[in-house]
Amino acid sequence: MESEKAYYIEPDMRKLGAKDNYEVFLQYSQPDTNIMVRAHIHNTIEILYAKEGSFTAYLGETEYTLREGDLLLIRTGVIHKIYVDPAERNGYYVLKISPALIFDFAQDSNAVKYILNLKLGECKKCKWTRGELEGTALKATIENVIYERFNSGYASDIAIKSGCAQVLMHLLRATENEGSSAVSEATDEVIRLVYKAIEHIYNNFHRKLTALECSKVVGMSYSYFSRTFKNVTGKTFSEFIEDIRLDNAKKLLLTTDKAVAEIAFESGYSDACYFISEFRKKCGTTPKQFRLKN
Repeated sequence: MESEKAYYIEPDMRKLGAKDNYEVFLQYSQPDTNIMVRAHIHNTIEILYAKEGSFTAYLGETEYTLREGDLLLIRTGVIHKIYVDPAERNGYYVLKISPALIFDFAQDSNAVKYILNLKLGECKKCKWTRGELEGTALKATIENVIYERFNSGYASDIAIKSGCAQVLMHLLRATENEGSSAVSEATDEVIRLVYKAIEHIYNNFHRKLTALECSKVVGMSYSYFSRTFKNVTGKTFSEFIEDIRLDNAKKLLLTTDKAVAEIAFESGYSDACYFISEFRKKCGTTPKQFRLKN
């Protein structure tokens, strides 16, 4: 397997339907290489539906094997790469859907809840086998989207766009019991404010950032914000920002030659020794070992 020292950030969608926040296409492997797709990351929700052959997909550090009829859900912001057996003919359908599409079909307050569930929920399920999909509405909807895409007829664009939204609906329903139910139980206004806080965290995690600052940004008291944030995200403020900082550190370790201390600073840690300790605690290895291994 070819060594990969970096991932790339995939550009905005440019294929069919990109202006409508979705794209649907068929992808085949290239001859004489076991790399189907190099490690990359994007801000879309991606669904892979295996057409023929077999694939080994890595979502972060987790490995999944896909065969004909299997489905893989790749949430936004997840580094992923795919390998194949070059001796086989390998192909899969790709549905790439921007979370923004949800706003076209749901009320704004509900749309935020759905996006939080797809991006930030604690759901672990990413793969559905052919047997699990048999007879389900999810399978029927995906296959109808594919049919409309490759057998274009009158109003196919409407069918594809609405079909992509239905695929997201089925995935949300299929995973709703695996994550925290607090998102669906919280009020619309609370969800909106927590989402605003999360955006602030993503924009400022590289510097010293406190729950008190975020509570002021969204206009909540510190205690109410802390309690509400955990109820909605399933994590305390400290746990949430720690995960974001560690994810950023992993990306820098894989994509740059920067020193560990510099990466620690750019990821929001003021002490390199503390960063190394936390990295080892959460990842089971040191930053240097993680870089060498990957």
